[in-house]
Amino acid sequence: MDNEEIQEPVIYCGPDVPKLGVKKYAVYSGEMSSAMKYAMKEIPEIGKLIVKSSELEETRGLISVKGTAEYEYYKRIENAKY
Repeated sequence: MDNEEIQEPVIYCGPDVPKLGVKKYAVYSGEMSSAMKYAMKEIPEIGKLIVKSSELEETRGLISVKGTAEYEYYKRIENAKY
């Protein structure tokens, strides 16, 4: 997901990053919050875990499977220095 205007609601399914104001399962429509835009610049993997609502369950499943890209993104966000 990039910083463009959102055409339909999307959900962030990565871990909380409190110091950047990022909350798991936050829903966005219209435009990303300034906190999320900043967080995506600081930790690019955050944008990889923002998905359409129709993709949420599949992505949640992939996050739990070691070796998937989604699992790796989640771990990188968890281990970020924030």
